[in-house]
Amino acid sequence: MNEFRLHPVMDPLAIAIVVLALVALLSLRPRYGNLTRGRWLTLAGLRLAVVLLTLIAMLRPELVYTKRTPQRASLVLLVDDSRSMQVADSLGDAPRWDAVKSLLAASANDLAKLSETWDTSAYRFDTTTAPLEIENGEIELPPTPAGEQTALGAAIGDVLDRHASGRVLGVLLLSDGAQRAVAPNDLPPQVAARRMAAENIPLYTFTFGKSGGSDRADLAIDDLLTNESIFAEAPTEVRGQLSSPGFANQRVAVQLLWENADREMEVVDTVQVDTQNGNQSLPILLRHTPKTPGEYKVTLRVEPREGELVTTNNEASTFVTVRKGGVNVLYLVGAKRIGGGPGPEQRFVRASLAQSPDIVVERRILNYQPAEVDLRTAFSGGEVDVVILDDVDARALSLASWQALAELVRGGAGLMMTGGYHSFGPGGFRETPLADILPIDIGPAQRQSFDEPLRTDVQLPGPVRMRPAEPIGMRHPIMQLEGSGFGVQGSGENTNLNPEPPTQNPWSEQPPHDGANHID
Repeated sequence: MNEFRLHPVMDPLAIAIVVLALVALLSLRPRYGNLTRGRWLTLAGLRLAVVLLTLIAMLRPELVYTKRTPQRASLVLLVDDSRSMQVADSLGDAPRWDAVKSLLAASANDLAKLSETWDTSAYRFDTTTAPLEIENGEIELPPTPAGEQTALGAAIGDVLDRHASGRVLGVLLLSDGAQRAVAPNDLPPQVAARRMAAENIPLYTFTFGKSGGSDRADLAIDDLLTNESIFAEAPTEVRGQLSSPGFANQRVAVQLLWENADREMEVVDTVQVDTQNGNQSLPILLRHTPKTPGEYKVTLRVEPREGELVTTNNEASTFVTVRKGGVNVLYLVGAKRIGGGPGPEQRFVRASLAQSPDIVVERRILNYQPAEVDLRTAFSGGEVDVVILDDVDARALSLASWQALAELVRGGAGLMMTGGYHSFGPGGFRETPLADILPIDIGPAQRQSFDEPLRTDVQLPGPVRMRPAEPIGMRHPIMQLEGSGFGVQGSGENTNLNPEPPTQNPWSEQPPHDGANHID
């Protein structure tokens, strides 16, 4: 298609006036010399050419040639091939897979027509993505879906990568809509959807099955929690959560597997759990006493049951480090006033630490007389694993001692600073090497001197109650109180225990604190 266009440099009326003026000048004969008729015509022709070139320059004409070439685009179909598509909760209680095949069979003629204009591609997906054959609009599907995972996000990302060199008209997703995938196939579908939105590719979803139906008949282990570093010959606890939709009022076995010296997983504890109504998440607690130092894999596993379609979430694993010997703790306690003694809290801390046979505590009371104590030898001798600072002011130790403690912590030792009138900023730690170790920002004006009243801008006056966050804080092993009764427990000898969870929060019964540090 051709198109002629003008782009004048000024108003058309002004151009017309200029052209008329130039044409009028063509009629003038030069008054000097005698010109023959031929020379005069040549001169007039040159003048006319100048006028035409001026007119062309002022109008700026252009000839546009347009050629339209249709570009092929891809229409992509993604079909869920996981075992959850076998669930019979579609129309008329038919399996979801039958509903998918019926829909695609009814759409064969339409797909054939679309293939005349666009490139149609089909893929099945579970853990991975694989292409499907299309002939005359009919998609060749496997007879039964057998995939172990439903990796929605990974499947969408994979087809986008496959068609990255072309234009994707849209993606049609046929699934039950529930992602069930483990690493490295657990890309969230929201991430893939945002990528499609950024590339202006529409996503059309076709869901099969009832809402929540993909959660039926499934046992799953969630929230595996244990200490990452433990000691040989010391009992350790492994906690988790068991969800059991579709398995109400049944008894299932949950096992604790521990990697042995031959790198084989062996069962070290088992608990029988009553699933009750199947709609709640049940806490699980199992125990084991490792004998040999090293790094070991730990797994919580619930035995698969008949009728369970997805079994990849029946276990959860982590790694723990078993260390030789116990923990050497240097407990530094600061006096409440210069030359005085410590507060009563340190007695309870020491008593609590003494409950563990693997913890050895050395206590030192710092009463700021002399003003600075040198502990460089204790910090650099390699015998201290953890240092506890209990209301210790920065003036208690020399600058070289604080530097040695900072190097000890950077080398892997533990550091705990409890709250107190002379802890954190009020204790003057902004000017010590621990300022870069502590996980807080200390302001320049937070100092609490011994000879001044309690500063309410850096200290919170009591009473202050301790309340762990729910539910994670209440389930963490470090926050468990004696007699709380929380969790389904195994004895280490394959017993059948299923105690009820606590009806009250044991933390609400604890006495309040006199105050707390104000930390931004």
